[in-house]
Amino acid sequence: MTKTGYNTGGKNAVLDFFRSHRDRQFTADDVINALEEKCRATGEKLPGKSSVYRIISKFEEMGALRCFFDSETSKRLYQYAGEHCDDHFHLK
Repeated sequence: MTKTGYNTGGKNAVLDFFRSHRDRQFTADDVINALEEKCRATGEKLPGKSSVYRIISKFEEMGALRCFFDSETSKRLYQYAGEHCDDHFHLK
């Protein structure tokens, strides 16, 4: 993955979350809620909601996350893609 900008705690927290749930898809709000729970438990600083949205968008642009549209809920879902994710299909 190409390094871009500063490596902030928020970026690390978002990427770590997706890496630890590689086979699942989440909305941005799901990620924010999970990070809130983790930060409450660990005392870590919580990234702002708008920061999480920007981080997810940046990781999608970089290819680290894939985006899917859930037609039932009309929400965007994100899944960790890693560096080599063209070997198989993701089904929803």
